[in-house]
Amino acid sequence: MRIRFVAFVVLVLVVSLLTFAATRSLAQGPEGGATPQGETAIQAAVGTAFTYQGRLTDNGNPANGTYDFQFKLFDAATGGAQVGSTVTVEDVTVTDGVFTVQLDFGGSAFDGNARWLEIAVRPGSSTGGYTTLAPRQALTPAPYALALPGLWTQQNDTSPNLIGGYSGNSVTDGVVGATIGGGGTADDGSGNPVPNRVTDDYGTVGGGWGNRAGDDAGTTTDARLATVGGGYFNTASGYVATVGGGANNTASGYVATVGGGWINTASGYYATVGGGLGNTASGIYATVGGGVNNIAAGASSFAAGQRAKANHNGTFVWADSQNADFASTGSNQFLIRASGGVGIGTNAPQNQLHVVEFVDAIGTPQNHVAQIENTADSTNADGLAIVIQTSNAPTGANNYITFFKADGPDAGTDPDSVGAIEGNGAGSVVLAGPGSDYAEWLPLRRSTEVLEPGDIVAWTPQGITRNTTQALRLMVVSSNPIVAGNAPPQEERNGWAPVAFVGQVPVKVRGPVQAGDFVLPSGRNDGTGMAVSPSALRADQIGQVVGRALESTSGTGLHTVKVLVGLPQTDILQAMLVQRDAQLAALEARLDALERERGWVRLPGLAPWLGLGLLVGVVLARRWKEVER
Repeated sequence: MRIRFVAFVVLVLVVSLLTFAATRSLAQGPEGGATPQGETAIQAAVGTAFTYQGRLTDNGNPANGTYDFQFKLFDAATGGAQVGSTVTVEDVTVTDGVFTVQLDFGGSAFDGNARWLEIAVRPGSSTGGYTTLAPRQALTPAPYALALPGLWTQQNDTSPNLIGGYSGNSVTDGVVGATIGGGGTADDGSGNPVPNRVTDDYGTVGGGWGNRAGDDAGTTTDARLATVGGGYFNTASGYVATVGGGANNTASGYVATVGGGWINTASGYYATVGGGLGNTASGIYATVGGGVNNIAAGASSFAAGQRAKANHNGTFVWADSQNADFASTGSNQFLIRASGGVGIGTNAPQNQLHVVEFVDAIGTPQNHVAQIENTADSTNADGLAIVIQTSNAPTGANNYITFFKADGPDAGTDPDSVGAIEGNGAGSVVLAGPGSDYAEWLPLRRSTEVLEPGDIVAWTPQGITRNTTQALRLMVVSSNPIVAGNAPPQEERNGWAPVAFVGQVPVKVRGPVQAGDFVLPSGRNDGTGMAVSPSALRADQIGQVVGRALESTSGTGLHTVKVLVGLPQTDILQAMLVQRDAQLAALEARLDALERERGWVRLPGLAPWLGLGLLVGVVLARRWKEVER
């Protein structure tokens, strides 16, 4: 018998890559439960079998009867390798040469590469060998299948797997709902195949090569829903873990994410590494934003930059480009290493911390550039600490706080200092600055009265005023206090003025002044004063002394003279005693002259008052003689 095979029609080839179009639409929950959408039951999968129809001739005539067939699938027209197993179909009825069979070479037989069908046949009543027909028959796809080269499906009753790209890409047996979009290669440049793989249910590899979705632990359910977007040698091995791309990245924690970069690891539950190099987020809810060799090991910690180590819970650590570790030392810290400075409101910080803001409002706490608040309601509550690392007593060169005014053309680079809190060289600090008196805010007697620095004012029970006739004490409105106590709120200061209690104060004075003169009110009640020399000061003027002039001026007009205010009464009394001593000395000189005129000799040891008494007696005697005449 000479048997000849003739291809009658190249089958109705329902290749597995088309089966997904006929399967049901399902939404899979995180635990794998199927939720039908728009259907009342799960439809059966199409499967991987297909129908093949051919024509068989026997001695040149159409065959009739029963025949046994063997079908093999190869990857080449001649030679090559067999794909899948051999399919044997016995007792096939052939009528007028035409026969039809169902063939199934398995879900991995058709991966988008070309396939050739080899057929062997024998009479159905025979138990002998099969006659192989030649040539092999090329299996061609249905026209619509040509639009999807390199894609194939693996059928199952739950959710078919879709595989694309390199023929070596694979989905582990038993896995459902897996997707390999493409990628993979037989040669990575060194002759090594690097396929993409999905080892757990509903895993996805978008592309690239050498990527794996799933933990490949032997069960298909413990790392479900893992995703690798692309790149190479990335692994998403945690449940719902994701690696977006890059290279050699691993997302092994539950719902962990590595966005990209190189050699990054997100091993903590819900941990995230955005990218960069050599970063690790190992704490639960930990995050590494990027950078190099950063670690977020604490729960809910954050690290970024270079060699930042957030080792404790709730810590935020940012490290600049210095090649050295910068690590947290306790929980809930916010740490920054920025050798170029931290700028808030400025992109050119001039210090480790430089804050810039525009605030033009009443001085409430929120209307300042910065605010430090201690919410502890306790007698032990403190605010701001400033530490200078010095083993010696801090000196004036150790400024704890320096105050500047930013004005003039060089305000941004060289502002002027207006004061400082600095060391005093003896183990304490002082308030240093150009201010020259210690003042206190006092209310005005009449809120409509306008007072100016340098005005002499009277302090009365009703407030201060230029009218000095009812003064409890005479004072001067301060021009430049270094301390101003009793300050009212900023918005209420229109009815108040700072008055100097002690210090050097510019005072308005009329007429010439000599340094050392006493300054008293001029009597005009206009805030001006006048100078009185110590030798001319009367006893009834002691209570009117405002202070003592520290500088001289000439002329009869109005001058501003620096005056030392807050004098103790001893200073004024001393001036009066000097004046009295001078008068006594003059009287003694007159007494000596009279004694010498009369030839008297003064008795030694008598007090000057005795001489004064004798002088008075002589004067009275002379007047008595004049009366008798």
